[in-house]
Amino acid sequence: MSVIPGPIETKFKEETWRFGVDLGFNWELNSWVEIGIKANFLEFRKQILSGYPQLTNGYYPPDWYFNYPMNYGNRIDFGSAVAREGIRVSVNLRPFSQGKGEAQ
Repeated sequence: MSVIPGPIETKFKEETWRFGVDLGFNWELNSWVEIGIKANFLEFRKQILSGYPQLTNGYYPPDWYFNYPMNYGNRIDFGSAVAREGIRVSVNLRPFSQGKGEAQ
């Protein structure tokens, strides 16, 4: 019989950043209503997970804990984000805006 001291907690740090290109189209129905559609066309995303095993309850974690593959490291994703972010439809209302060609 073996006893594993616990709980074994793993602290980690996450950094995520992304850069992308969106495509959109707006159609003006009249001077105060327009509808639009927008989607993420291309996206570059990077995620960094870092951490380390630590002492828990005054004991080191067991050997299997050090040999177990953690999910630390860099993940890079490049491609279309439409499946992840979806396509967004918008309706813009401007009831107090002035019509085209009028003095402002």
